[in-house]
Amino acid sequence: LKCWTELIAFVVMGVTCSSCSVEEGCVVCTSSRESVFAEPQQASFGGPDTLLFASEHYGGLWVQQLRDVARTSRQFPDMIMMGDFGVDSDEEKALCLAVALVRIGVVHRMSVIANTGDSMMRARLAKGTLQALGAGDVPVAAGVSGRSLGGNGDFEFDCRYLASEDELDPRGGQELFFTALDNASKDGRQVCIVLNSALSDMRNVLEDARWKTLRHAVNNVTVMGGATSKAGTLVMDPLACNNFIDLAAASAVYERLSREVPFFVVSRHAAAQVQLGT
Repeated sequence: LKCWTELIAFVVMGVTCSSCSVEEGCVVCTSSRESVFAEPQQASFGGPDTLLFASEHYGGLWVQQLRDVARTSRQFPDMIMMGDFGVDSDEEKALCLAVALVRIGVVHRMSVIANTGDSMMRARLAKGTLQALGAGDVPVAAGVSGRSLGGNGDFEFDCRYLASEDELDPRGGQELFFTALDNASKDGRQVCIVLNSALSDMRNVLEDARWKTLRHAVNNVTVMGGATSKAGTLVMDPLACNNFIDLAAASAVYERLSREVPFFVVSRHAAAQVQLGT
């Protein structure tokens, strides 16, 4: 891969390559392998040539590489995304990108959990965002409420597309999480878990007895957080915002996940170098 940002995107989706020097070309790195499989599933409605609509005419090399991967015979993972939607715009951007990945075909299905602050309102915002994107069938549940770096002000949810509470998944965040894992396990799929907010919900998941029996369905966990060096060893960065909100949960999650599943941390320093235009 020419750029580490592309590698992160492929890792999050569970798409990897074992070699970049194969003569016929790597489907991830060079897109030179001919497509002999069916076209990826298209969006259920028309739209302009944008990434959200994942049209065949949009995008450069990176997007085309994703399309090429989607045309292979590999089985693509599901995704569980957690976020504090409304604190700032990055979680909404993550939702937009995830919807595009589903439409391109490299993510099979998605579940969303909102947490921190007023998690019910954040879930309503996430559900409304998905409905506005034409992806209202994606289940959204409220997770743990609590401390938030956001203002929890009315301005965070001042939009015309806020979903109603009865449109949310009534099972709540933890039950939605394990339902998604169980469904993937039954289908023979794996799940990529993306954590873009406080780790309170993930700690509760790790303390649930079902985690041990369904952990095999986890492809990887990627955290928007931070790590720092202590005595030559990488440890959880207590100053990273998503860690700072619930330090006890962050410490437990980093320690457990680093031993149990493929675990990736994207720091604020990395994110600052890969900005999306608003």
